[in-house]
Amino acid sequence: MVISPFVRPIVRLVVDLDVVAENFKPGTMKRLGLGYNDIHQIFQTPDHVVIFTEQNNNPPRIIPLDGRPSISENIRQYPGDSRGHWEGDTLVIESSHFNDRSAWEGSSRDLKVVERFTRVSDDRIHYEFTVENPATQTLPSLSTSIPWG
Repeated sequence: MVISPFVRPIVRLVVDLDVVAENFKPGTMKRLGLGYNDIHQIFQTPDHVVIFTEQNNNPPRIIPLDGRPSISENIRQYPGDSRGHWEGDTLVIESSHFNDRSAWEGSSRDLKVVERFTRVSDDRIHYEFTVENPATQTLPSLSTSIPWG
């Protein structure tokens, strides 16, 4: 989505000051290119990637990149367990070990999600994700691709 020059000062305010205007009519923020829970910050350390999402009740995702194995099969977490690696210019994050309460669209604890983040310009990321759940899925894995940024 291209952000108009009129909206750029609002975006700068949101990004720089972490301020979100809440008193607009429904749909206004989306028209301005600022949908709900749509602001993300991604940074990388030598052995982790961290993804912050605007909604403050979601903890940041801290994803190891150092090749460590997944957690024990006996440990299940609401957000799952994520591991990342680079395939060329694309960050690939594989998540599994979800608990039974994180049933997305009727999924089971065998849910697996693969996300791909590819930077396509200074302010754009191409985001793809694939969802697999052999225990409950009757169709091939679900996959989609969307621009992010």
